[in-house]
Amino acid sequence: MLTRVFPPCLRLFVALVLGVNVGVPAAAANEARFQNVSLLTIRDRVSLVFELTGEPQDVATRRVSAAVLELDAGPIVMPAKPTSFVAPPGVRFVMGVSLLAGDGATAGRLKARITLLERARSTVRVAGRRVYVDFSPDSEPVSPQPERTSGARPAARTAPVPPTAAAPPPATPSAADAYRTMVQPAIERFEQLTPFMVSATASPSESVLKAVGNTLIGIQGLLLSVDVPAESRQAHDLLSSAIATAVTSVSPSFTGDRSAQAKQALILLEQAKTSR
Repeated sequence: MLTRVFPPCLRLFVALVLGVNVGVPAAAANEARFQNVSLLTIRDRVSLVFELTGEPQDVATRRVSAAVLELDAGPIVMPAKPTSFVAPPGVRFVMGVSLLAGDGATAGRLKARITLLERARSTVRVAGRRVYVDFSPDSEPVSPQPERTSGARPAARTAPVPPTAAAPPPATPSAADAYRTMVQPAIERFEQLTPFMVSATASPSESVLKAVGNTLIGIQGLLLSVDVPAESRQAHDLLSSAIATAVTSVSPSFTGDRSAQAKQALILLEQAKTSR
């Protein structure tokens, strides 16, 4: 039970438990193997827990960007196929996890790419056969205020400085600039979701399709709330079509070619970005 790791006074909520069957040869029977990944929420912290059959010898993380963190641990036997998971709606910090296949250059290593929804402070820790990646709010450092000394001398009097002409007010951003600022988070969220959408449409699972679809519908809602100037109408229509096509590709009731729909959504997204 995962609850044994934490003090009983903390309220533990298991938001996502994802099991992966690992087929390993007899020669690797004694090596640590990947079992599953869980998502835990405790107060203002979110933890990804990678469950193994044994303790890894080395663990490291690498920050690829503000929205992507990579985890590398080993030696660990991984599944033969890459797998992607999407966090349930309402979870902070984490959008999803992509696990690389345990072959080729990644043989014998746990390679995971974690996509984030917002800036977060991350730490990694090992507790036996579990690897925890903890995410918490990223607080900006506060600049220290200059100290005042009681024995300071009064400042010397200086000649008055003649007044200067007031600086002109900053230019008001155009409606098109304001529109681009408003929709940029939607575009970034869609781009972060792309690998999970592609994975979900290639190997459909109803729970994953619904999770990706819920996030896409949230992006749709953001687009509907934006004021669109006339000069941005074409770009907005392309972006809206891209999101709508993506929603169709992950709809559990859709019976067409999901992969083709997902590819078309990405084409429309690129067209929208170039026409803004």
